[in-house]
Amino acid sequence: MENRDPPTSARLYADGYWQTREPFTSIRHLLIPCLAPRQPLSQEAKRLIDAATVQPTGFLHVRRGDYITYGGEKAALPLRYYKDALQLLRSEGVNVHRWLVFSDDPNWTRSNFSFLTGAEFVDYQSVNRDVEDLMIMKSCATGI
Repeated sequence: MENRDPPTSARLYADGYWQTREPFTSIRHLLIPCLAPRQPLSQEAKRLIDAATVQPTGFLHVRRGDYITYGGEKAALPLRYYKDALQLLRSEGVNVHRWLVFSDDPNWTRSNFSFLTGAEFVDYQSVNRDVEDLMIMKSCATGI
């Protein structure tokens, strides 16, 4: 991605796979102001953000929907991935008292993450939910 002036239109469409931050590091200073929510945060989002700043909070983002739809169960990350990531964080001394679990498959996460102590499964309605999820995750100390 080359350096360019910030977008002048109200919307920007970026086509590609964005699973690493490298394409954006050189324009981070231009992107950050564009990532502020345009709508006020819901009361639930505010509550979760406030709670994340009070005690060490981490997040797990479990994406399954389109992976399962197009690739079947084998396309989604296995449960072992999350367990190994949690163990790695613990071995590195990361001390989290509370975990916020975000997913497009909340029933599956509730059924499969019962081993996770201090978990809250984030599942509320808001017209700004996608943006709010990012804002909440940003307020956490660590994430998987």
